[in-house]
Amino acid sequence: MELNGACALVTGASRGIGRAIALTLGEAGADVALTARKESELKELAGRIEGMGRRAPVFPADLLRPGDVRALAEAAEREFSRVDILINNAGIAILRPAVELSEKEFEETIELNLTAVFRLTRLLLPGMLRRRRGHIVMIASTAALRGFVGGTAYAAAKFGLNGFAQSLFYETRSSNVRVTTIYPSSVNTDMMRQSGLAGHEERMIQPVDIARAVVAALQADDRATLKEIEVWGTNP
Repeated sequence: MELNGACALVTGASRGIGRAIALTLGEAGADVALTARKESELKELAGRIEGMGRRAPVFPADLLRPGDVRALAEAAEREFSRVDILINNAGIAILRPAVELSEKEFEETIELNLTAVFRLTRLLLPGMLRRRRGHIVMIASTAALRGFVGGTAYAAAKFGLNGFAQSLFYETRSSNVRVTTIYPSSVNTDMMRQSGLAGHEERMIQPVDIARAVVAALQADDRATLKEIEVWGTNP
């Protein structure tokens, strides 16, 4: 896809991987709609993208609320008249053994990492299918491929996201809508540090590394799709 002039929506854009993706898309010439819960952080990011000569509308939303998801999709399509690229990046990681997790924590992990992705994708996908143009990127995790101690809720959500993305790939393939899943290992982000798993930050993947993988997938020739990309750092 030609990114210059494309219209993208990035969830979880205020920091970390989402912020890096939004900036990299802006640098490539895309207009980027930004969403997260904290409006102040989004506005600062929007200013940087607008400084590149691109549009960067801000739509604060809590993706745990179905009404916010619908309002977000409607606002992005109203602003741009279309959404060519959807980056499903927003997520949460509560990393504890199953016996220490509350039912509410488990449900919220599934809701944000999986159900909200389904809701937003379902709202924006019909326009992509109608136009026969679009690319949906799922920011998953290597936890979508293998479980780990403390990952009972997070891995369950990401395994589900993986299944959703794989099925969606085959459902949309003949309509010229592409689906790519990115599987980062440990990334140097606030979420990783708050989880208590950070360490050797200098050897961890940086958010910009994931952003570059996303752009590589988006810019692949129209005859090809980069369906799945694992990104690993040198941190053992």
